[in-house]
Amino acid sequence: LDATLRLSPFMAGGSDADDEEVKAPFEWIIDPLPVDRFVEEYWGRKVYAACMCKQMLTILSVGFHDGNLAECAGQCRKEDNSRFTEDEINDMNSDLDRRQSVILPFCFTPGAIAIKRGFIAACPGLGNDIEVGMYFSRVGCKPAAWHCDPNHNVTIQLQGEKDWLHAPGNPHTLGPARGMNDSPSNFLDQSTRIPPTGPHDTTCYNLRPGSVLYIPPGHWHSVVPSKGEAVSINLRVANILHAKWICEAVFAKLHQTVAGSTDYLAVGPADLAGDIANQARTQADLVTSSLLEAMTECRMPRSFPFQPEHSDGIKVGASLDYLVAEGFVTPLDRFRPSAEAEIGVNPLVSITVKQQDEDKLVLDLRSVSSLTAAEYLDFSLSCPGGLCQAMKFLSSKGKVPLHELYSRCTVSSETAKDAGQPRPKKRRSAVNAGPQETLAEL
Repeated sequence: LDATLRLSPFMAGGSDADDEEVKAPFEWIIDPLPVDRFVEEYWGRKVYAACMCKQMLTILSVGFHDGNLAECAGQCRKEDNSRFTEDEINDMNSDLDRRQSVILPFCFTPGAIAIKRGFIAACPGLGNDIEVGMYFSRVGCKPAAWHCDPNHNVTIQLQGEKDWLHAPGNPHTLGPARGMNDSPSNFLDQSTRIPPTGPHDTTCYNLRPGSVLYIPPGHWHSVVPSKGEAVSINLRVANILHAKWICEAVFAKLHQTVAGSTDYLAVGPADLAGDIANQARTQADLVTSSLLEAMTECRMPRSFPFQPEHSDGIKVGASLDYLVAEGFVTPLDRFRPSAEAEIGVNPLVSITVKQQDEDKLVLDLRSVSSLTAAEYLDFSLSCPGGLCQAMKFLSSKGKVPLHELYSRCTVSSETAKDAGQPRPKKRRSAVNAGPQETLAEL
């Protein structure tokens, strides 16, 4: 790596750096440890510290505009996916001059997009809410107080230096981020052990340009700028415990019961003390008898590979052809159900059908927890327009026989022509695919 790496394999495009595609393979970020060993030995378990090679640091510096706050902020978004105004960006520079740290949690510079895509490619299934942010600070800025986050954190130091103080914690997080001095919000918080933070009780990691630090969920840390203009990149990956998945599946299963009931199934006086009401008991029996079935139907959504040209900030997307080329769908030679087989939509996911024109269709796939409002999926999938009626029928029914979907596929001049990028050569092209085969892929 050190001797032979050149920038060209990781930069593709024209001479203008803003138009070039930056590539940041996750295995290069955590080098020298292979991804499989990193996941097996460190992910959710313990801290990992490493240092990227100089070439990889150069690539990321280019991809993050050499740490220029104004340029980076111009490609960041707010929580509602809106852009920052010029006045807001000027205020950020003023805050930094006043020794106030600037945090940009949703960053979409070329480097940020590359890091996110690189993680999804290297670690499929390890998270469904993945974002990249940036932190700007200087010596004299107020340190980040001791706290723990509910997500996995991979920090890359781009410029300057920071001291990360760390104390072990419990990775089985269920709630939001918590400060060490915050009042507990429930018994789970109250029973969480607060570790001592004296100099002999903690570990200090000094991050310099190129340093990489992984902090598991629930681990306590405090961050102090220690030298120069400190600019860091933060890859955040949601932490979803089995307990949360089980609760989501149970709620989805019970909601189907509630939706079809003529009785009012809500907590009443009888449930607050004494014996539990029969209506609640019936639902509890349903859960215990069909929990595994509910979990099988209600799989947690995973992160989709995405294309920048089909994405807009937090809202990401891709073409069906691209997902097939990336190996993200079940190969057709393994997916040959009978015409009578039922095709269903994950109860945790909604499908909104948007027809752009006769030959282009966009499916908005969204999953937001009914229990916690956590967002699991927000993805736009570009498909051939001939699938419009089939997808409308599926989204309205939830589960239908495959032959009924086939019967609703229509053929236009370019029914199966993909709305996005063509596949690599040697792969079956969607241009030559019939609507039934394209539907099977979808």
